[in-house]
Amino acid sequence: RKKQNRDPNAPKRPRNAFLMYCKSQRDQAREENQNKGFQDVTRILSQKWKDLPNEEKQKYYDMYNKEKQRYEIEMSSY
Repeated sequence: RKKQNRDPNAPKRPRNAFLMYCKSQRDQAREENQNKGFQDVTRILSQKWKDLPNEEKQKYYDMYNKEKQRYEIEMSSY
């Protein structure tokens, strides 16, 4: 199967809500777990995401929806 070449000028797809959460919390989790590797920190963030109440998760879902709208607008003009 041949790999498709992506256009470098194409708009970037939005990150999902979990990845936005990881991006905002990774530095703090890394400080708390300095002796752990990247995968271990991601596992910790994953568990924190599962334990996060829906009200707090909603903030990240709203960020995702905003980025999704931006992406759709950019794709329509692309």
